[in-house]
Amino acid sequence: MLAMRIEQQEGAVQVSTIASQFHASLSMLRATIERCTDDLWTEPVGKHAFWLVAYHTLFYTDLYLGIDVESFRPQPFHREDENFMGHRPYPPFDAVEIGAPHEKARILGYEDHCQTKVDEVVLAETSESLAAPAGFEWLMFSREELHLYNIRHIQHHTAQLSLVETIRQGQGVDWVAMGSKS
Repeated sequence: MLAMRIEQQEGAVQVSTIASQFHASLSMLRATIERCTDDLWTEPVGKHAFWLVAYHTLFYTDLYLGIDVESFRPQPFHREDENFMGHRPYPPFDAVEIGAPHEKARILGYEDHCQTKVDEVVLAETSESLAAPAGFEWLMFSREELHLYNIRHIQHHTAQLSLVETIRQGQGVDWVAMGSKS
């Protein structure tokens, strides 16, 4: 398994690389959201509407930047279980009613929130906190790996959204190698 190399300088953990990759990933997601046409916003990307995939991605980015489920503070526009994209992943596996699409401006505002939270959380990490458990009982790895997992999740869904834009609109998202808070 590959592990993120944390450079140490005078005993302090440098987490700016992790933050940079979060910002780059979120910037690419933002670009897909901004490029999405009004008609594509509610069209399926696989099984789920474009807007719902974007929302789901940001919801879990927000959640996993936290310490644990108990510390998570939903945004005022969150709707119960909408993040599950149709079915709860735990018994009784009920279907989830998905409400009306969130407006693009709201989702872009959520991306702004996540960009800010990256700096608040990731840049405050220490070598000790990164080595600690992720804080989510269903993820059996360290906070360090949780951040990598979170970035991979953003990239996974950004690629899905970008592919649909490439097919439907002729242009997907441009690569962002590294980033800073937008």
